[in-house]
Amino acid sequence: MNFKTLDILLSKYNKKEIVFVGLGNTDRGDDASGIIILQKLQNIPDYSKCHFIDAGKNPENHLQKILDYDPKIVVFIDSTDFNREPGTISLIDSQEIDNFDFSTHTFSISLIEKYLLNHKKLETIYIGIQPGSMKYGDKVSVAVKDGIEKFFGKIN
Repeated sequence: MNFKTLDILLSKYNKKEIVFVGLGNTDRGDDASGIIILQKLQNIPDYSKCHFIDAGKNPENHLQKILDYDPKIVVFIDSTDFNREPGTISLIDSQEIDNFDFSTHTFSISLIEKYLLNHKKLETIYIGIQPGSMKYGDKVSVAVKDGIEKFFGKIN
């Protein structure tokens, strides 16, 4: 997956209807990847009207804020162990999300999705980044940094 694919998927929505939720712990190496991608998305001029939430390791603390934005789609971005090479970025189907280790959060991301859907009709997309190491104190790996750079490529 790359940014162009994401951009095409989101093209049917008004930018004000899109909420990006970056997840991760910046103290745990590659677990910071969801936050890094979120920050890069915020710097894309065409996405300036989207909403961005750095949910860290506690997305459950941001549920009302997500709903307050009145989104048509919520894009969750997080490190996800789906048994690929570190730095691989992929769309993950919401029906499969519980089959993968979607980072290190207290509440499962599918439970968060169910909560949101109980309050509003919306769509969700999950973007997973395969981590290498998520040990406390590690830096983001070269493989994950390269994967993120490859994901964005040259944005015009």
